[in-house]
Amino acid sequence: MSDLDRILKKYILLLEKIECKPDLFSMAKETLGSEDAAIIWLISPHKKLNNQAPINSDDEEVKNLLLAIEHGVYL
Repeated sequence: MSDLDRILKKYILLLEKIECKPDLFSMAKETLGSEDAAIIWLISPHKKLNNQAPINSDDEEVKNLLLAIEHGVYL
């Protein structure tokens, strides 16, 4: 399996996780302004979540972080 195949498989698995959490995806989309921004944010490591991707983190922590972003208290 090539490096590209491994990377693609990793991102496909992350996208499948997003599909399993439509409420979280919807909230991210609304907060961040687009589907693309929500997907990128949900699969990217985040320092406030111990460098874990939000999609791999506790849903309540992620929702609280999105609420902080929405209300401008994001640091």
